[in-house]
Amino acid sequence: MEDIVNKEYQKVKKSPFFIRAIKKAYDYSSKHINYKIGAAAGVIAGGIVFYINKDHSSLSALGSAGKQFAYNLFVGGYNMKLCEKLAKGYSSRKVSVGLATFVPPAVAFLVTYSIHKFGGTPEAFKSSIWQVPLNLFTSAAFGTYFRRKHEKTLDNYL
Repeated sequence: MEDIVNKEYQKVKKSPFFIRAIKKAYDYSSKHINYKIGAAAGVIAGGIVFYINKDHSSLSALGSAGKQFAYNLFVGGYNMKLCEKLAKGYSSRKVSVGLATFVPPAVAFLVTYSIHKFGGTPEAFKSSIWQVPLNLFTSAAFGTYFRRKHEKTLDNYL
């Protein structure tokens, strides 16, 4: 096992500075952002936004979809990592899953509302509040999933 780790380290060490910097940034940010779930949410939400805006122009629809993808990749990915940390972070299953269910949607609402409010959206609250039920459902499902996965891992160690 140690040989495999050393070989991988040597590969990274020999790569150009730019590649090493990107790898370090990704490794660090992966502790705070779940890129897989964020990217999946970005593709879905970006597709919806593209479809909504396709009648205006392809370029503006693509730009809107790209912004939505980026938002979901980073903010949605951050919220899912937060959900995972909360689901695993407390000894009480009810407390963990409860926090994992309610905190990420609150964060998402505050971020979305702030973007709309400071961006000048006329109906900032209405543009933001519709996501809360969807986020509650998603956070509850993933919070439960992360907690069960965590408990299985703990059972394997005991």
